[in-house]
Amino acid sequence: MRIIKKEGGRIDLCQKLNLIAYDKKNDNGYFDVYIFNLDNLQEKCITCNIEELPQLNKGNPSWHPTCKFIVFQVQDPYLITLVPGIKSFTFDRKKDFKHKNIKNRPLQPNQSEMHKKLEKFITSPSVGFSNNIWIMDIERNKLWKVTHIKEGRGVLNPHFSPDGLKLIWSEIIENSKKDSPIWAIKIADVLIKNESISILNINTFRPNNMQIYKTNGFSPDGKFILIAAAEKDKFYNNMAIYKMEIGKTQLMQLTNADSWNDEAKFSPDGNYIIWASSKDIPQKTKSNYIDLFGSPPKLDYWIMKSDGSEKRRITYFNYADNVSSNYDIQTVGDFVFNANTYELIATITPKTNLIEQIILIKISYFMK
Repeated sequence: MRIIKKEGGRIDLCQKLNLIAYDKKNDNGYFDVYIFNLDNLQEKCITCNIEELPQLNKGNPSWHPTCKFIVFQVQDPYLITLVPGIKSFTFDRKKDFKHKNIKNRPLQPNQSEMHKKLEKFITSPSVGFSNNIWIMDIERNKLWKVTHIKEGRGVLNPHFSPDGLKLIWSEIIENSKKDSPIWAIKIADVLIKNESISILNINTFRPNNMQIYKTNGFSPDGKFILIAAAEKDKFYNNMAIYKMEIGKTQLMQLTNADSWNDEAKFSPDGNYIIWASSKDIPQKTKSNYIDLFGSPPKLDYWIMKSDGSEKRRITYFNYADNVSSNYDIQTVGDFVFNANTYELIATITPKTNLIEQIILIKISYFMK
């Protein structure tokens, strides 16, 4: 394991240009999208101080295969943010604040520090409340807003297909102060014409009528998507990994739903899937978003064949009798394969400061 960025969260790789896109928390407590080249690690913020974008949370980037466009999430300052089950934690920027520049205004001055941090967490790129999908042409800094969600809703995990003709993401389609939000899978067509990009024919899917769907990405041939999903009235700690064929609505379950299973990705050859899991790691159960606030789950990486067989744990950051547990790691997160080196470019969260980092992990041994 080698640390390459001491701060950095959700991540994607433009393989042909060796460019990493990722998000990072700034001094103001909000996330922005950055890129860097793996050859020199010099980073550049592509969403900082952009007039068209709110100076709030922006992150969870994913490259278009041309490496010309990046899709990412942006917090919408005009929306009420509901935290399900906790009536007092409702953030209404339109009602509570009097400020001419609604796009960039801070939380109200008399709000407690805990409320400020909770609002930033709930609307962060990893949770997605009050987020919309945006696309940027990074060469011309041109922007397109893809979604226009309603109050109390949000989006997560946008991904382009390998041929660039599809876009998927997860979206909250129903939410209330009492119940957990209901998520759905969104699949749309992508049209690029005259250096402009359009998102067309947005379709909604809820196979098996689940509570939570998290789109994890496409297979290398673009025929399948991987999804982390939880059944009705269940939370993230009861998610399983599923595979769904594009154009069909049947889910193939690849893991059990007795633990937190997420962040699933195909290997470059499509033969394997690596994902993050809490399986066999003792910890307190997370039952709502408040439980996750300041206390991420303990996860390690696992590998399996693409049909769900031959499951093996490949990291032991949370196992007291293993040498790798000497690392100060609370959880593993989003990652991407480097097809040239068969390394994982992955995110981890240290126990001591809970600031996400980007690391390299050699995994070729496990794919023989």
